[in-house]
Amino acid sequence: MIDTMIFPTNLSPDNLIINSNFTYVFSTNKSIPYQGWKIHISATLDNYQKILDSVTTICLTNDTPFKFINSIEKLLFIFSKKTSQTEIGKFITIYPENDQTFLYLLDVLYQEIKYEPGIQIITDQNYKQSEVIFYRYGLMNASVKNGQRPCLFDNNGVAYPDLPGAYYSCPKFVKEYFPEKTNTSTILNERYDMKSILYQTGAGNIYIAIDITNSKKVIIKEARRYVYATRDITSMELLKNETKIIKKLSGSVTPNYIDDFYLEDNYYLVEEFIEGKTLNTLKTDFNLLLKRTPSEITTFNNKLKQIISKLFKSLEYIHDHGVIVDDISCSNIILTPENKVYFIDFETAYLKNENPLIATTNSCYPKTIYAKFEHKDIVKLWYCIINLLTNASSLLKFDQTGTETLKLFTKICLEMNFPLQLLNKFMKDFKLERNNQIFFINFIKLGMDLEKLIYKRDQLLNTLVTSSTISIEGKSWCEKVDNYLAINQLGLNLSEKITKRDIQGSDLDSQLAKILLDESQENLSDDMLSEDFFKDLEYEEKYRLLTILNSKQKKTNLFRKLVKSIISNNIKYEKDVPYLIIEDYLSPYLVNGNSGLIIELIKFSISEQTTEYDDFIKKLGKGVEHPYAKSTSLYNGLAGLGLANAWLYHYFDKIHYLETSINIVNHICDYSIEKNGKFILIDPICDEIKYSYSHGMLGQFYFFETLISLISKVQNTDKNYEKIHLTI
Repeated sequence: MIDTMIFPTNLSPDNLIINSNFTYVFSTNKSIPYQGWKIHISATLDNYQKILDSVTTICLTNDTPFKFINSIEKLLFIFSKKTSQTEIGKFITIYPENDQTFLYLLDVLYQEIKYEPGIQIITDQNYKQSEVIFYRYGLMNASVKNGQRPCLFDNNGVAYPDLPGAYYSCPKFVKEYFPEKTNTSTILNERYDMKSILYQTGAGNIYIAIDITNSKKVIIKEARRYVYATRDITSMELLKNETKIIKKLSGSVTPNYIDDFYLEDNYYLVEEFIEGKTLNTLKTDFNLLLKRTPSEITTFNNKLKQIISKLFKSLEYIHDHGVIVDDISCSNIILTPENKVYFIDFETAYLKNENPLIATTNSCYPKTIYAKFEHKDIVKLWYCIINLLTNASSLLKFDQTGTETLKLFTKICLEMNFPLQLLNKFMKDFKLERNNQIFFINFIKLGMDLEKLIYKRDQLLNTLVTSSTISIEGKSWCEKVDNYLAINQLGLNLSEKITKRDIQGSDLDSQLAKILLDESQENLSDDMLSEDFFKDLEYEEKYRLLTILNSKQKKTNLFRKLVKSIISNNIKYEKDVPYLIIEDYLSPYLVNGNSGLIIELIKFSISEQTTEYDDFIKKLGKGVEHPYAKSTSLYNGLAGLGLANAWLYHYFDKIHYLETSINIVNHICDYSIEKNGKFILIDPICDEIKYSYSHGMLGQFYFFETLISLISKVQNTDKNYEKIHLTI
């Protein structure tokens, strides 16, 4: 869309400030108050210019500052269903210098534009039932500082928050000039007893209500007038379209139509309430990557076959009634406690003999799908299933065609005993999607020899060393130091340098970061690090201390005390496997879970030539033997799990640890793309390519490098091999 500028036809003062969103028109001799009554003006895409010209004339005549949205693109956005409830409809904001000016301007504006239509501004009160003139008391000349919105103050200096919600309210210390009788009734359209708001948007809410004619629970969808879905289609038109579709489908696999009506010019659709959960909320239950026993796999696969079969049969029913769903996602499918599936949200659905109102996009399938009509729905449903079962959908951020996503899903299915009949259907459906041409998937063989692993390492190293300056990332000083040291030791270009002087704060994280930076342990003593001190620490802090106590300047007594504290206070058993408990979940990862503890215990055991922790290490190892995770990073993902398995193989010389580590390498490489001739590894949970040690490719490189080194040492395959030493 062309970003066409908006400007009053009658404005030519010099005192303008134009930014990316607003044009500010200032008074010649009046400043904007810190707080007070402000006026918001709404409009539509048909009358915005007329309203802007009228408001400009009034404000200039009365020497009153104001601002307005300055482009068609941004105006469409604040008039659309994409906008939050606190911003929708706010085209012009006027800043009266005092209450008298506020009251005067309201009256003048009303005389000029009282009959103009506009979008409801939900945070404000409309003036004399006008559709475009709204007001509220709030901040006018104050800016957000340190992420905190400033407060309002009464005459005594007492602070009050200024947090506009999805309704109008007047601060208790402010005189309300136009008190209106509030309708306290919860009964909508004399039939529906409103109980709660399920979902809130600027375009209209979704409510849960009770139909008082039969005491049944219902869903009520609201579409506010003039709110746009696109430049040419309103949200009301979309909701009316849903009404048409669910009437046609008659409720077998969709909610039943109950009622529709207008109220205060807004449109409402009443549907049957379906008791259940969306597939989006059930992803943990259906995660194909979870480790399961043989009996659990059988139970899971039986349920999976049942649910997926019902999904496609329900979709077939919809198609048989001539409807194309189009918008298929995990959030638009409900599973009941009886395992019945329902498709919901048919705003963008269309009849096969009609054209769709708008094109739909969703992050769970590619932007371009070559199939049409019913088969396009089938393809989208499969992508929805992929999104439900795995994290393969994360590749779609970079995989525009969906090809790599389908390859990865197929590989996971083969490895995780996905029911064969479902896999065959999947393959059949995607052959058709490719215009009836056979869609070959090159299966990646399990296992990886040392030569191939070194090749992947070298590809990754080339990507790192040929990249531009790498930033030092980190949420904590310890993490920043880790990234700095790793980048520096590998000889990569640094975005900045970190010194001890840069590390601010007296907290433990800052102290430990300084120690990590120069490897000095002069501040660590037996007296300071008591058992009581350990009890008060978070596990991540304990892990950091472990790495420091386990370094060249050994403090074996303190190390043992700390391990004892961890076992006593930070371990929880699940199915006889010990895990680090982090808040409310059990963690197998590096900086906050089993992987890091395993590595440090092995290093200590080798250095001190002790077997005291061997049984505990083996138990911890059972928690890291699964080659899947949401993330591929070193700190909180697969690379850390792989690193732990590599050390377990090095220490115990058990081949299953090596197999797991190599499977993890394979799975990390599954999340790879080629960009500008470079081998790029991506993290499924990130929206950008990261190069860092903690959460990016440098950490994955370190895992590959360490695995090669440990294999070489154990197998004596490369006596001359020297690994690049990086700090964990």
